Amino acid sequence: MNGKLGTLLLLVAALLTSACTSTGGDLNATITQVGPYYPATSYVALSYGQYPGPHNYEQLGYIRVEGGRYSRMSELVSELRHKAKAMGADAVIGIQTSQMQREIREGAGWGLLSLAVSISDPEYHHEPTPPEPYQALVIDGVAIKYLSDQ
Repeated sequence: MNGKLGTLLLLVAALLTSACTSTGGDLNATITQVGPYYPATSYVALSYGQYPGPHNYEQLGYIRVEGGRYSRMSELVSELRHKAKAMGADAVIGIQTSQMQREIREGAGWGLLSLAVSISDPEYHHEPTPPEPYQALVIDGVAIKYLSDQ
């Protein structure tokens, strides 16, 4: 029993530590590649709305980042920029922000915690909670590569 209790405490501590170090929530990024692949870039300009720049460009892909329950827009912008850099983009244009409904569901951590508790207490039974809806921030735009002027 003492070994089981130690295992339970270790598992609970690990779950609490991971919960404390998380950011605003689960970011979900989707990339639809439509152009060629380029080496990663170190800087990506952002343009909300129409592209006002002087450069000719080619489209590399569409990037969409969906936030988690407590995500801040700054986190989504940072992820959008990170994904665009990885594609080799020079800029993301036509950026739009919106919201969408997502759901919180019990994660694997709760299943492990339930298993650990049931090992130490055979009478314990965990009832799953129903999904909880919330409004999540969304940002999307088109990643582009500047073309050298001929």
